[in-house]
Order: sequence, then structure tokens, then C-alpha cells
Amino acid sequence: MVRGVVVTTTGEMNFMSQSEVHAPFGVDEKFLVETSKAGAGCVVSSFDPYMYDFYGDAEAILKNLDASGLLLDERRMFMLTVQSETGAEVKLFEKVEDTTWNVRTWRGENADEIHANIREMLFRNKGVFCTGEQAKGIFHKMELEFSEDTNAPAPYSPRAAFGHPIRAYTKEGYGRASVTCFC
Repeated sequence: MVRGVVVTTTGEMNFMSQSEVHAPFGVDEKFLVETSKAGAGCVVSSFDPYMYDFYGDAEAILKNLDASGLLLDERRMFMLTVQSETGAEVKLFEKVEDTTWNVRTWRGENADEIHANIREMLFRNKGVFCTGEQAKGIFHKMELEFSEDTNAPAPYSPRAAFGHPIRAYTKEGYGRASVTCFC
């Protein structure tokens, strides 16, 4: 039986069986990494993932992103989804070393289904499984093809990590940028 750990806001640890949590969208079991096996950081961060949505043109989105207080260096995996009338882009960042991140990119016409599936997975997970690995499972199930892996230095700030794709998609129009911090 698969067991996960839920850490409550008071720091109390509760164990849940897989029967108490529904694997999202029939994700392949290889993507269901128990938080108790993934490490202490995953136990906590899988219970408190978050998603911020920013709307407007590039200037408005970046201004609000700067004010958001996002702390990317506290996570192992995060994602940017940018969408406008010209198309959509998903950038998946995964820490490979303290100062190096692997970055993969998907581009398409629309990211609404991706956004909705990730949001639903975060809600249904209940802190039991590693949200980063579940996100990879969702991408796999949706048959999304990401670009070849590239490594990048650790981002200095959210603007440094996300500024270029936000400007590329919203420099002349209205759009949405969503930042999701998994584990």
C-alpha cells in the first residue's frame, strides 16, 4: 500500500493511504513518488504548492511578479505558463544542483488544459505525492513534447527566470503568466 505524509499547519504529521487520495487523471504509477521517500523538503512543499496568475501586458505582469515575493530557490521544481492571442509556452524548471537548473520548453496554441490539469492535481493531491513528479506525469499523459533539456544558472529573481518569455508573448498585447511552484 502506498502511504504519503501530510504535514498540517501546526506541524503535525498525518499518514494517508493511497486509497484516501486519488491519483490525478490516471497518471502512471511511476510518477507517484511518495513524499516520505522523496525527502523532507518534498514532505513540506508538496503540502503547500502554489500557483500565481498574472494578467496584463508585459509591463503589468512583470511589475506584479516583482511584488509577489516568490522565492524560487526554496523549491526543486517550478513552472511558468505564458499565454496570449499569439500562442502559449510552458517552461519547466527543475533543480539539478544548487546553482544549476534544467529548463525544458513546450510551445503550442493554448495552455488552458495544461493549466486546468495542474490546478486540479494540486488540489486533489492533498500533500501526499510529490507534486513535481505528478506534473511530469500529467505532461506525459497529455503527450506534450518538451524541447531538449538545457541547463541554466540558478535564477537571481522571478523576473530573471521568467522575463524573456513573458515579454515575448505579451509585449504588444494582453496575456496571462502563471507561475506554479511544485516541490
